[in-house]
Amino acid sequence: MSFSLLALIVFEGFLILIILAIFPPMFRHAPFIPTTHARVHRMLELTGLKKGELVVDLGAGDGRVLHCAVRHFGAKGVGVEFSPLLAWFGNFWLKIKGLSKDAKIVRGDIFNYDCSKADVITLFLLQTTNKKIKEKLQKELKPGARVVSRIFTFNDWQPMAKDEKYHLSVYKK
Repeated sequence: MSFSLLALIVFEGFLILIILAIFPPMFRHAPFIPTTHARVHRMLELTGLKKGELVVDLGAGDGRVLHCAVRHFGAKGVGVEFSPLLAWFGNFWLKIKGLSKDAKIVRGDIFNYDCSKADVITLFLLQTTNKKIKEKLQKELKPGARVVSRIFTFNDWQPMAKDEKYHLSVYKK
């Protein structure tokens, strides 16, 4: 087998993995769009996240929110991710970084995950998905829980904090 043929096969395999990672969630609630580490840190900082609190990341992608929550804030974390590839990769990354005892990603639908134990919910979903998930969060979240959303807002909720630079809004129950 020639080197160019092998390179083409590897490249095509890589493209298939990308498609498997991006497209299933895209047709569910939001595409996977990685958030910068600075923005993730600011999201959690803006919520007033404290050591030992539980962060639930709805649409966890590669787990970078959980990584930051555990490493920089001493929190615990659970991510909910629809894409099996992203969930696997995120858990692999958390294990490599030595954070898997405090954080994990479960594969599933964000609408089926019980958020009642969360102190902080993080999400970067579409506006239409925010509208749909709002009622679930209102029912399940405990008093004092915070929700931080990037770009897309909850129209009739009053934010307790905003960050215009990073397009973040934090809401408190």
